[in-house]
Amino acid sequence: MKTQERKIRMLPGERSITRAHGPAHSLILTNTRIIQQRAAKGAAESTGFFLENLDSVETTTKTRPNLLLAAIVCFCMAFFAAIMGDSHELLPVVAGFMAMISFALFMAYIVMRTRVVAFRSQRSDILIHSSGKAIQSVPRFIELVEKAKAERMLTLAGLKVEEEPEEQSA
Repeated sequence: MKTQERKIRMLPGERSITRAHGPAHSLILTNTRIIQQRAAKGAAESTGFFLENLDSVETTTKTRPNLLLAAIVCFCMAFFAAIMGDSHELLPVVAGFMAMISFALFMAYIVMRTRVVAFRSQRSDILIHSSGKAIQSVPRFIELVEKAKAERMLTLAGLKVEEEPEEQSA
């Protein structure tokens, strides 16, 4: 599902810093706001707030512990079937089958983990679910958001934002 981006009208003095795109969402960071656009059942939805209202940034990993629990139960059943294998000729087959199911459930647990990044304000949250290579770009985006918020707070306080000194090459 591709995100239908609507044109964002910039406020006076507002400039775009960066954009991040995912399979069903896009994030736009400006020097005053953070905006998420996402596709939801054929319609485009949008959430955004001013950087001064950003309360926290949280990164967590969302897992499915029920898959891990099922893998452990299947492994225990396979272990007991292997121990009791001498009493019945079908039990070693059952033990092998349960061990394969246990391994498959464990792999599903590993593969289905997702990283959740939450930009929170008092009134709304922007949640990004990412996995695979998209996780690698998350720290850089968070760094840009935090830097933009700091600059925004200095601007609102009436202080001049200092430019970073350029690196000198020898």
